[in-house]
Amino acid sequence: MWKNGTNICLTNRQMQLYGNEVEKYLQRFLYPCIVILGVTGNVLNLTVLLNRSMRSRSNIFLAALAIADIIFLLLLLPNILATYPIFTYNYTYRFIYFHIKIHLLSFTNWVSSAAIWLVVAVCRDRLTGIKKPLHAKTDCNKYRTPLLITVIATTTGIVNFYQHFQYKCFMRNFCHRTQIYSKCLPINNDGRWFWNRTNPYSALYRNFIDISVTINAATTIILPIFLLSSLNFLLLCILRNRRGLLLVSTNQQVSKSTAINNR
Repeated sequence: MWKNGTNICLTNRQMQLYGNEVEKYLQRFLYPCIVILGVTGNVLNLTVLLNRSMRSRSNIFLAALAIADIIFLLLLLPNILATYPIFTYNYTYRFIYFHIKIHLLSFTNWVSSAAIWLVVAVCRDRLTGIKKPLHAKTDCNKYRTPLLITVIATTTGIVNFYQHFQYKCFMRNFCHRTQIYSKCLPINNDGRWFWNRTNPYSALYRNFIDISVTINAATTIILPIFLLSSLNFLLLCILRNRRGLLLVSTNQQVSKSTAINNR
């Protein structure tokens, strides 16, 4: 924690926990509606997807995706509450929020990454079901799907774990310990550090953060986009070929029926 400036009082504007007025109104009015509708909708989805009569490999992936969405939306709540004055200027809330906000960011990105890869798994499963319907029905290993979900959750958690240590935050008390303020800087920052000092972290550690950021971007954005595009392209190709086969089969049946009627 920074050296306390107990004789200095911050203005309400300096105490704000949001960037601008647009962000404030979005988080105060739009995001709560999204959280309520999202949680409610996903809970309803779970009641259907987890029903024994509806249980399938794709539905298990979709149920895991619904759980990930619920967790993601709930993790947004502290940031949403921080825009309301009752929490913005509350010393206790700010103290707790400043201690957990970096970890909230990491957990939120972890859940988001897991959700992205669950979407990839759903697309892959649907492609298999359309391409090889008999294989999809007979391949019912009850441990394979939970294992794959566990692998996705674990791998994305490892990839995003560096974010718990990506920033260094300092806090400072103001106005006779009735106000608290925090500022964070990225560990891999090569510019100005706190108190105009040089970055105390080693080059090796900063390189580790840089590499982790690159890996995260590749595995959370670039690779999933490539895989989803490829899977959807293959799905469209299979459906188009199947449609062509159905048209040929239908035309042949019509031709046979016409020939029989002409006899």
